[in-house]
Parts: sequence; structure tokens; C-alpha cells
Amino acid sequence: MLNLKNFFSPDSIAVIGASPDTKKLVRGRVMSALKNGGYKGKVYPINPSHSEILGYKAYKSLDDLDAKPDLALIAVTADKIPVILGELAKIGCHKAVIYSAGFAEVGEGSKNLDQKLRAAIEKYKITILGPNAVGFFNVAECVAATFSPGINVENPPRVNDGIGRRLVIISQSGGLGFSIYQRAAKRGINVGLVVSTGNEEGITALDVLDQVIDDNMVGCVALYIEQFRDPHRLSRIAKKALQRGIQIIVVKSGRSDASKRAAISHTASLVGNDSAYEGVFNAFGIFRAYDQDEMLDLAAVFTSCPHTKGNKIGIVSISGGGAIWLADACSDAKLILPEFKPKLQKALREFVPPYGGTSNPVDITAQSLHSDGNIRALELIVKAKDVDMLAVVATLSESAMLKKEKPRLKNLARKSNKPIVFCSYTIPNQENLSDLGDCGIPTFSSFVGCAKALKAIYHHNKFRELSDNEKIPVFLPPSLANFKATNTEFDLEGLYKQLKISTPLAKIAFTTEEAITAANQIGYPVALKLQDPNIAHKSASGAIELALKNEGNLRRSFKNITDNTQNKNSPFLVQAMAPLGIDIILGIVRDNDFGPLLMVGMGGTEVEIIRDISFSPVPIGKLAAKKLLHRVSGLRPLLQDSSKSKINISELIEILVNLAQFADSNRKTIEEFEINPLRLFGPGKKALALDGFLRMSSIEEG
Repeated sequence: MLNLKNFFSPDSIAVIGASPDTKKLVRGRVMSALKNGGYKGKVYPINPSHSEILGYKAYKSLDDLDAKPDLALIAVTADKIPVILGELAKIGCHKAVIYSAGFAEVGEGSKNLDQKLRAAIEKYKITILGPNAVGFFNVAECVAATFSPGINVENPPRVNDGIGRRLVIISQSGGLGFSIYQRAAKRGINVGLVVSTGNEEGITALDVLDQVIDDNMVGCVALYIEQFRDPHRLSRIAKKALQRGIQIIVVKSGRSDASKRAAISHTASLVGNDSAYEGVFNAFGIFRAYDQDEMLDLAAVFTSCPHTKGNKIGIVSISGGGAIWLADACSDAKLILPEFKPKLQKALREFVPPYGGTSNPVDITAQSLHSDGNIRALELIVKAKDVDMLAVVATLSESAMLKKEKPRLKNLARKSNKPIVFCSYTIPNQENLSDLGDCGIPTFSSFVGCAKALKAIYHHNKFRELSDNEKIPVFLPPSLANFKATNTEFDLEGLYKQLKISTPLAKIAFTTEEAITAANQIGYPVALKLQDPNIAHKSASGAIELALKNEGNLRRSFKNITDNTQNKNSPFLVQAMAPLGIDIILGIVRDNDFGPLLMVGMGGTEVEIIRDISFSPVPIGKLAAKKLLHRVSGLRPLLQDSSKSKINISELIEILVNLAQFADSNRKTIEEFEINPLRLFGPGKKALALDGFLRMSSIEEG
């Protein structure tokens, strides 16, 4: 792992290409940001045309420096970068931010320049951020190594280490990263570091993430990514963050299926690149956001609020309508509003007028607000044992509204082990946002956003507890040593047994007469299936006919399938018809980024149309298997009450766990494995694999 602490906390900085013109997009703005942002280290502007820039002594070249800088900020044209890296190495500086564009982001024409840059990085052993990066802003230590207009260098916010923990923002898009920072700062969120990684020829988003989650002051990391350069590391890093109680929030763009690779099975065609990411995010408790407001709603609670083990919320409001709206949003988020005990309601009634409510939500009315009713209600409710979190609904549009209550609010937030939030139904005044931020209390301007954020902090703690208790059961997965490159359903009979998956009685047949003999032994009705390893989707190819009730049906079907497929060499499988049940699809596919993924979804021939599926990295335990099933909307109603379920839940969970371990132990061997459908029956009845397919990898990886 790269040690990036000193990278973002340099004692001295050289700015190569520095300019006194602060209106110039890069060269002048970088200098202005360092000076006005309060950087306390030494700054060495490098420009042969100036003797002084913004009060700093300027130097004609790096060779003229009388000391080695810790970090270089490079703001020159792309073609000069490789030479400059050599000059930096010569003076002993091995860290640089490259703002220059003109590399991979411009397409094929930049290939030669890209190659030269990579060669220089390798040759001179330089750790770089970029190229095409907007830089970074270490807010905690006043290092504004960026040209982004998204930071207010005249009056940059300072981190408040007395309250809560810090937010780190990591973005592959510099413009978006610093726009997220700007929004966060205005909301009073405690941002410690913003990093734009650009083209990631050196430092990657995961390098930064891996580093910052070791910082005890960090409570949350927000990422905007298009694609991780080194995604195989994500699982390990996410596990470490979860163990440390640090929440990762990701906005992942590029969610289309355009990157889906050509595949034979349903499973492989269903796993788009985004599906793989979604599966990994779900498996390791990474929250996925879809816009800036949602990302910052989550960041606000994870940097300010203590973790909570319960989901019971108390609401205090000066607006009856606002209280009802938030109560509905909380109910939708599966948060519980308990009715307050008579003793608490009696205490609240001392300052809540008769026309106000005290049961929960508490409507203290605007009249009580002027007699400290808001803070008095909070001080009472926070002590209630049946309340795990508190929300205040108020208007925060008037300036200096909270000045009088601020000391008591700050003291309450410091001493409480319960999340306390404000939700404003008017546009919040900046002064009020700052005051609440100083108190360590997050502010929301959306009832739904507020409820979702509180639900998230509850679920994060619950997820951590489940993960800590998760055990992978002992299971000796089957070997694939004797399997072919492509395997049919009949080839998989032995594998199913080892995976503890049942199948209907079946026999192989090469001729019509053999098929009739097999059907007589099995008993009608039967299914007839061609066992051609090149046909994975039998229905679409006309390679299967079902519910054949007699010999005549069987003869016609044998001829139909042979005519449809023009295959006279492959054998047929004659199989007993299974009773009606619920069909799902199970699968394993090897993803290029994350390795083997387990898939479960609603099955049958229309699985690609329905697309009710979910993925998970492997291996998994029983708790993770159950969560995976809950992410399939068609299965969710069947999982609510196991005693009344129409499916054998415990057996299905065991199958998933075994299949995941099978995938994990053969991660270099299995390309695609699919059971579609797996037919489920009620409690006590074994599920049946009704069709399947296995394709082995032809490439052995080291």
C-alpha cells in the first residue's frame, strides 16, 4: 500500500509553471489557492519569467532551488511532463500532482504521450496524482493544492475536530469532486480532505480510500467513480472500513449494459459490469447514492451522529404538517414512531399548549418555540429508553434563530449517544447551517432524505453486527477435475449430488426406442431434452419438449427436436416431469474485475426479460445468503414468515452457501455455471434442478 500521508501533508511545495495571473485557469489559481488557503509550508514558484509571484520568491528552474520540495504541482503542457519528472527525480522530489490534460482522456491520439508518461513514472519512481487531475484540498491542514473554483480560498471552512468525524471526498472527476465539497461545506459537514484522481496513472481512488480509512478522525468516505482501476482490492478495503465503523458511499456512473460481454448462459448475459459492482457494494455494506444530495444526506449522519442499534425515532416539530410528512417518510423507511409513555407526555405538556401534540410526533407549535420549547422537548425525549434517534422539524430560514439555543444544543449533542438531526421545511439560512454544524447536528431540507439517512445509520450498525457474527459453514466443495470445457445437464448429475441439490429421475437415450424404454421405466409424463453442449437455451433452440403423456407424443417430440436443431449425434435426456412450484435461477459467473459472483433471481425462460436478479461475491455465510435472497423482489414476500412460506427457506440458503463455496474454491476454473430453473417447493420438500449448464475456463491464471 502506498504511504500517502506525506503526499497530502507536504512541508514544502514547488509549483512548476506558476503564474501571478490568478485569473488563469490553472497556473495562477493554484498559487492563489495555496496563498489564500492558509498553507503554512514553503512555496517555490518555478517560472523563468518572474522573480516573485504573489509574494513568494520565484525560481527559474528546479535546479535553482536551495532545498528539495516535498511535493511538486505541475501546470505545464502535457508534452513537457516526462522531462519534468526526470528533473524532479534529479533533485530528490518523488511526489507530484499533474494538472495537465492531453493524455488518455483525449483518445487514441495521445497513446504515444501516455506511454512516455508511464515510462517516466517507472524510470524515476515518482508517485503522481493525475494526470488531468484537479488536485487535492487537505482542509484539515490548509493545503489547497488545486485550481478548482469550488473552494472558497478567501474564507475556507476549517474542520471541527471537537464534534463528530471527518468526511473524505474522492473523485475521478475533479469538477464533481469539488462541487460535492462545496455543497458539503455549505451544509456544515466536516470535510477533512478532497482528492481528484484524474486519469489515475499513479495514485488511484482505492489507494486514497485504503489510506484514509486508517485515520481515526475519518467517519465517512464519499466516492464518485466511473471505474475502479484495481477493483479486486475493493472487497478487502471495504471489509476493513466496516470493521473500523467507517461508512463508504459511492456514486458509480456508467450504469448501462453497454460493457456487457458476449456470453452463452443467462447468468453471464445478466451480469453487466454495473451488476457486479452492485453485488460487491451490497455484500460489504457500501451505500450507493444516485445524486449529490443523497450522497451528502448520508455523509451528514455518518460524520456527525453516533451509531444506533435501534430504529425508534422521536419527532419534535413546530409545524403539524411537517411532523406528519416526516412521520410518513420515516414509516416508509421502516423506522418506528413509538407512542411516548404517559410520564414523558405529562412532562412535555408543561410547555406544549393544549392544541399541540405530545404523543409522538410532538407538535410544540410556534408559540412554544419562543419559550425554549424545542430544546426542552429534546432534553426530555433524548432520555426516553424507547427512543433511539431524534428529529426536529423547524424553519431555519431566519438568521440567528439558534444563537440562544446553540450552547444547550451543542451540549446535548456531545453528551447524547443518540442521533439528533434537524429537518427544515424552508431553505436553511447559512448561519443556522453553520451553527448546527458546530454543534455536530446534521441538517436536512428533505423529509424523505432525512428519513433515508437515519435508516442508513441504523442499517450500517446492524450490518456490522451481522458481519461480525457471520460464519462460513464447513463444506467440502466438489472438484471439477474430470469435467469438459462445456458440460450439459446430464454431465452435471454427479455435481448436483455433491452440492446437495436434487434432480428428477432421468435417463439418457440415443434413439427413439431408447427414449420410449426410458419413459416407460420412469413413468409418464416426461420431458425430452437434447444434450448438446453448444445449446444452453433449449427453449429458444427448440431443443426441449415438456409434458409428454404417451409414446406417440414422445416419438413426435424426438423427431421435432432433431429437425429443429439438425443434431443427430447428441443424446437426449428423458426426465420425469416435476410438480408445479416456484422457479428461480442460480448461477456463477467469473467477472473480470471481481472474480466469481453468485447470482440468484426469478427463473424460467423469461429471466432476461424479468431481470429480477441479485449478485454477490463469494464465499458467503447463511446471513449473507438470506440478505441476497431478500434483494430479489419476487422472493421477498416468500421470506417474510418461514412457518407459512411456500418455499423451503433453510434448504435454499444451504444451497446458496454451498454453491458460493464451490465458486470460491474453483475461482480460476469456472467461467459460467447455471441452474435454470431450480424449482422450489414448500417446507420439508427438496428443491429440484430442472436444467443446468457448466462452462469451464480455458485460461489458467497465475
